Amino acid sequence: MKFWWRFLKRTVLILLVFMATISLALYIFEDRIIKKVVAQVNTYLKAPVQVEQINVHFWRTFPQLSVAFDQVLIADPLSSKDTLLQAEQISLRFNPFDIWNGQYQIEQITSFNGQLNLKTNAKGQTNYDIFKDTSSGSSSFNLELETILLEQFKVSYRDQKSAQSYTSTIHTASLSGKFSAQQTTLKAAGDVWLNRIQKGRVVLLKNEPLVFDLALLVDQTQNLIKLPQAQIKIANLPFLID
Repeated sequence: MKFWWRFLKRTVLILLVFMATISLALYIFEDRIIKKVVAQVNTYLKAPVQVEQINVHFWRTFPQLSVAFDQVLIADPLSSKDTLLQAEQISLRFNPFDIWNGQYQIEQITSFNGQLNLKTNAKGQTNYDIFKDTSSGSSSFNLELETILLEQFKVSYRDQKSAQSYTSTIHTASLSGKFSAQQTTLKAAGDVWLNRIQKGRVVLLKNEPLVFDLALLVDQTQNLIKLPQAQIKIANLPFLID
């Protein structure tokens, strides 16, 4: 009995020392990690990003290390008075061993409580072309994405040229797979509320649920995205799409 008691105490002590060491390391290197991530994120974006606060988390997102951007705002490039993206938090998650080796490879992006307002104006210009053409080459910061998760996100799209508009609320949605692979299958699943789909003055759909769970075949070598035959549910009715 005494042996097991001593073993338990030593195990707990080792765990406490381990956790304290990691917490201390994060505290020491937090500013360096944040500066590196922010600097590299800016190399991917054309539009300026406003952020209220940035924090590094490990125990909250264990076993991944995350850099959380709180109160994120990106203004509409076509109209600075409007908003393209707003989110309570956007979290970039990494493998901590990659960070230790100086490699900043984003494995997962999560975001919640936000809104995304996409639009195409009468001239055909879009407000969502905010990413630069970059070559990852020798960069230590790469997109090795495996998962994108959205929760409680309002998404709208307005095309002035074709007089179409779509508004929806994403309760939960995920896109997972090897994004960096030249040929891959991405799994998309979501629970969405379709607020309104409108063409001109005609309302095609209003206040109906959309549930989907499907696979997308992505071939970057041919710049193609294929959708095999799959079933989705709109207003609780099954629809076959191909």
